[in-house]
Amino acid sequence: MLVVAIEIARLTKGIKILGMRDYEKDRIASFVWFASGSCLLLGFYEIGFFPQSLVIATIIMAAYTDPVIGESTKKWGDRNGIICGLVCSFAIYHIIVGVLFYSIIGSIAAVIAERPKIKWFDDDLAMQIIPMVILFALHWYDLGPTLVEDGMIIMEGI
Repeated sequence: MLVVAIEIARLTKGIKILGMRDYEKDRIASFVWFASGSCLLLGFYEIGFFPQSLVIATIIMAAYTDPVIGESTKKWGDRNGIICGLVCSFAIYHIIVGVLFYSIIGSIAAVIAERPKIKWFDDDLAMQIIPMVILFALHWYDLGPTLVEDGMIIMEGI
């Protein structure tokens, strides 16, 4: 809620936030899209719907892969930006989830989700929602290998 309140104040009162991109001046900023996606994924995890390992991996993957693709594309071109994004997202999924199948599918879905530039729908949300829905569907219908049990990545409170 705080993120949304800050964004409403920024848009209505013209507040400038350090690090904002020029094209975000008159539209919802990427940090709001990212926070919304993360809250949505964590909410579905909390109600027992999404597996913990996929949620954690997807949020961390989106946080790192989106800027890696952006900077790599600027420096080395579109093709190499895609390759860097695939490598980054695959590495994060594989380190956290530890299942090659989900790492490959998740990284491809994330990079595809990042590609379209739609004014009213930011890639910071798409890079979380699209891979998560695909990976969850594969997990739900037992079309992929078994995941680590919930609580094995982050245990309950101290």
